[in-house]
Amino acid sequence: MILIYLLSLLLTIIIEYFIIYVITKYQWQKLLLYIVLINCFTWPLAIISYNFGANFYLIELVVILTEAHLLMLLLRKNYYYCLGLSLFANTITAMLSFLY
Repeated sequence: MILIYLLSLLLTIIIEYFIIYVITKYQWQKLLLYIVLINCFTWPLAIISYNFGANFYLIELVVILTEAHLLMLLLRKNYYYCLGLSLFANTITAMLSFLY
């Protein structure tokens, strides 16, 4: 069971990294570190909330807003730009989560 969770986290990191890198062209090493740190913070909270029966859409909204704030701080970009990045990346990973 834990292997499935770790694989899910790894896939989330890879997908979100790829999406955000393609859009921003930010330094790949720093961006990878930022995406790993951000997802290691938001992903477990989302999984725990979901397992306790919280609404999937509400969880995703909170994750999108949290990740947007963290991206804004780390990338030093406009909040709305980071909100768009977070919305796009998390929408793709949320849709893909239904496949596995």
